[in-house]
Amino acid sequence: MITRVCVVGQHNHDNLELNNALKMLDVEVVYSDDGRDIADASCMSDAVEVVFLCEPFEGEHFDYLWKEDHRIVGSPVVLSCADERQPLPCSSRPLYCTVMSNIVVCFTGFKEKSKLSKLCALVHFMGGSVRRDFNGRVTHLVANSVRGDKYRAAVGLGTGIMTEEWIHKCWDMRSNLTWRADNDEMTDYKLPPFFDCCLTFIGFSEEEKAHMEETTIEQGGTFCSLEDKIFTHVVVEDGVQEIPLEAMDVPHVKVVKQEWFWASIQVDACADTALYLFKQPNAEPIRSCGTPSSNQRSRKRRRMKETDVMELLSPSSPCHAAKRKSEDILSVSSFSGSLLDVTMASPATPQEDLFNTPSGQMTPRHKTPSKVISPLKPKTARHQVALELLQTERNYVEILNTILKVFKMPLEQEDQRAGPILAPEEIKTIFGSLPDILEVHHKMMVKLEKMLSSWTEDKCIGNVILEHADVLMKVYPVFVNFFEMSKETVVKCDRERPRFHAFLKICLGKPECGRQTLAELLIRPVQRLPSMNLLLTDLLKQTRKADSNNPDIVPLGKAIEALKTVMTHVNEYKRKTDSQVQMFEIIQDIDNCPPNILSSHRSCIAKMDGFELSDVFCGKTQPVTLFLFSDSLEVTKRRGGLSKSSSAHFPIKSPASKTPQRTYKHLEFIPLSQLRKVVDIKETEDNHDLFGFMYRSSDMIERFAMLRLVPDEITKEVWLEKLVTGLANATSIANRADCFTTLDANTLTITKSDLALTNQSKIGRAVRVAKKTTKKVSRAFSMNKTPRSKVNVVKRSNSNVSPGGMSLGCGSPLQPSTRENLRSRLLGTCEESTGKELRSNYKMMSQYMSSPSLLPGKT
Repeated sequence: MITRVCVVGQHNHDNLELNNALKMLDVEVVYSDDGRDIADASCMSDAVEVVFLCEPFEGEHFDYLWKEDHRIVGSPVVLSCADERQPLPCSSRPLYCTVMSNIVVCFTGFKEKSKLSKLCALVHFMGGSVRRDFNGRVTHLVANSVRGDKYRAAVGLGTGIMTEEWIHKCWDMRSNLTWRADNDEMTDYKLPPFFDCCLTFIGFSEEEKAHMEETTIEQGGTFCSLEDKIFTHVVVEDGVQEIPLEAMDVPHVKVVKQEWFWASIQVDACADTALYLFKQPNAEPIRSCGTPSSNQRSRKRRRMKETDVMELLSPSSPCHAAKRKSEDILSVSSFSGSLLDVTMASPATPQEDLFNTPSGQMTPRHKTPSKVISPLKPKTARHQVALELLQTERNYVEILNTILKVFKMPLEQEDQRAGPILAPEEIKTIFGSLPDILEVHHKMMVKLEKMLSSWTEDKCIGNVILEHADVLMKVYPVFVNFFEMSKETVVKCDRERPRFHAFLKICLGKPECGRQTLAELLIRPVQRLPSMNLLLTDLLKQTRKADSNNPDIVPLGKAIEALKTVMTHVNEYKRKTDSQVQMFEIIQDIDNCPPNILSSHRSCIAKMDGFELSDVFCGKTQPVTLFLFSDSLEVTKRRGGLSKSSSAHFPIKSPASKTPQRTYKHLEFIPLSQLRKVVDIKETEDNHDLFGFMYRSSDMIERFAMLRLVPDEITKEVWLEKLVTGLANATSIANRADCFTTLDANTLTITKSDLALTNQSKIGRAVRVAKKTTKKVSRAFSMNKTPRSKVNVVKRSNSNVSPGGMSLGCGSPLQPSTRENLRSRLLGTCEESTGKELRSNYKMMSQYMSSPSLLPGKT
């Protein structure tokens, strides 16, 4: 059969791109204004199949061809087939594009048949399929409600649940050949969990209620109060015993626990309310209903009374429970600690129940409960401390097991609805080496249980710790070192990921967690080694009291020393890591920083902000910052005045380029071995916090740098102590006095003006005075009506007055002595100056510079 393409419409006839694509398809092409003549002719012949190319897919001509069941395609189909060198597809329905090819759609919750028919037509136009009933072949459910069997089935199978806007968005992108209906961008059109739901909350604090109401809005729902009576769901806090009758006045209302709220956000779909119905004490779960009648309530109360009596008479009643003996050393009340120590105390399980690989991967526990190991009644104080060590080890192992089972394993599950809650890198950052820590402590717990099950005073508990000291040395530094990063990751993801926030809320309500957050549980490994060290010290003390020849004394002493070594190694490992992080931050803050500053053996000792009084680095009175490293000194120019802690996180923006600038600019890198002497300048009434140092520069010239320290972050005494210590260590000088000397300020010719320029308050006052002076000069120019030919000369003269008030330009006709005197008066260094004299000087300078006859070159 011959295929012929009929291009309908004049605008399609003039489309050059479309005509070129038809030529590439190698088909016969005819043109028609409305296609009716070609359609009527095609009905007379079975040897030719006519494909009508319509643009757009609407109008009288398109409706006629569609009604007559002709084969219709759109221009995107032709262009796509031409690019892929494929023939035109055969379709019994009009096919405009292939945006929804291989997409199977099912609809639910739509009551208007006209809207549903239009949506179905759009899906067919884009190459998709529509199914009346929901089954496993459906790829997307387009829902207008979160109720119904189709919605529940889609949630259970993990099928994408979309809004009708998803179809309209795909239709808007129908001309884009690379667009697909299942692109990642389409996640914005998922049906929110609380779509068409109105929630009200009972029993929550005002802060928590406001947070949940805000979350409800973010998840597509609304909220109201009990008095409004328009709610569809009543969310009840776990501690509520009875709900108000007003909550039951609304027909078909769902009264659910708060876990339903967070579970819906976690799975990114409205959870099944049947699994989270609120149940009052001694009552049936509350289902959707209206207000019960008085007869129903009375019958319910009678049933409750009868049930209560039967429960009290049963042998399993708490009234018949045996009382716990006060001397039971393993009773939960015998141990003080956190709530987890009470709720999680459980007998140990064999090691194979927890691990199936050396890396500590968790496996399901055996269905049969393990045999409870009941130690004998403590005979001595040593035995009692040993039992306490075992109990705390059990609690600690159970806590680690809870962290991995309740938090880590669900986050690592594959095929989670709506995708993974966290990325694998984030999970690794949060939990780190916890599986390895659990593995070693589980082994220690099993050996302690075996030892205490047949207790004698000559049992060597210290050997149990010594056998695992090497493993503790490996697993703990990694976790403790990155604990702050782990906690920050939890806080950040909790703040930015709604699904992770909901996941943490659900876990918080589980009894295994004891109402403790993940961040609170993760700190337990940091606290375990010091706690164990205290127990071992107490055990050694009791052992020596009981028997000075006990064979466990030496192993216990070695075990305590081994734990101290582990803790010292952990602290040193953390200190080195923090130092490396600090070096990275410093290098990022310095512009043009030499790359050789970063070294594995180099660490930052101290930082000093100040001003230069010499002319060695960047000139007198310039703000500088010195970084003292373990073997060198980095001199930088400080931008933006005194450095603040926020400067590293918020770079300064350049006024000219509007691009962020780094806080410091590199000036010179001085190895401490090049320093010759550190000079302490004596304190006087005018000289404060001055010091200097002699060093040999890179060009082998002896230079003396003199600075004034700003004692905001570090004092002069502490800075000089650290600097001299670093110099002595770098040059291997035993006598530190050889590295240090004291000089008088008078011998260094330090002027008051130089010191005044390093006073921040006086600099600020000088800037304000100079700005006023500049305004006076500008007014003087305008009043004298300077001729246009003199404008450029006037501008140059005006620019010689610095806005900062620091100096006058070289083009000023004032004598040097006059300029210096005025400069000193502006900076407030001449105490004998009065306000009247200053005003006289300002007036003199304004009149002098505003007179055209006194301008340079016009004398």
